[in-house]
Amino acid sequence: MAPLSINFDYIADIPMRGVRRASVFLGLGVNAARNPQFKDYQLQNLALFRIMPDALPDETIAHFKENFEEWVISCALRELTETLDVFLDSVHRACLLMATNQGTVTPEEANKWGPVFERGGLDSKLSLLRRRFSIETSREAYFKGIKQARHCIAHRRGIVGMEDVDESDNKLHLQWWRVELLIKTPIGKEISLMPPLEEGAIVLEEGGEVQARFSTNERVFAIGQKISLNPNDLTEVCLLVKLASADIVKGLIEYTKSLRVEIQQKDTEQAPSNR
Repeated sequence: MAPLSINFDYIADIPMRGVRRASVFLGLGVNAARNPQFKDYQLQNLALFRIMPDALPDETIAHFKENFEEWVISCALRELTETLDVFLDSVHRACLLMATNQGTVTPEEANKWGPVFERGGLDSKLSLLRRRFSIETSREAYFKGIKQARHCIAHRRGIVGMEDVDESDNKLHLQWWRVELLIKTPIGKEISLMPPLEEGAIVLEEGGEVQARFSTNERVFAIGQKISLNPNDLTEVCLLVKLASADIVKGLIEYTKSLRVEIQQKDTEQAPSNR
């Protein structure tokens, strides 16, 4: 039986690249959109043609920038989901390689399963990994809505249609796992420490205790509504992808151990990349 060499570090870094790219590009885009001094919407000498006229009024530029921030947030969500797709495909291919090497899956089954898996959505891929190889994450349920939102953004410019909603109530439910920071006072009052925070100090005359609470955040959109998220929403989705991916990598390692496959794990020597 030929030895296998699977680079777990490379596979594990695929979703992290997506998280890094989404986070950095989100920051660059939102900061530019909210910088009142930044009004340069033309490409200057970088393009031959100009679509928009020069010297548009500030009100028009402000409208551009509001839409630009929405566009950046939507692109960040697509970056996360599409990179996660590539990651799950890599995990599935690694499992098929080991399974065929060990004889638990036939080459014919592997050739059939691979293309079908790669054509599926996030939720179906997570379900197939769980059923076929016992690789799972406790956060699987969140990715159905995330997949629906991604499809809506890609195919309908984020305007919710019949294709995007649940049959039960004709609405798109976008949910994700979050950590919520708050201050709880002795009398039971709760003060949120979640962004955006107001400027100035928080005065606690009776004292208080900083606490973390784990919860599910949700946005619900009806048919005809446009999907709208804020920058903090996307950072929370980044955390969800990071944690879910870590669960999947752990499951991949456990599956490898269950097959008693001899694995040569290679360490990536390069610094983290956004490419």
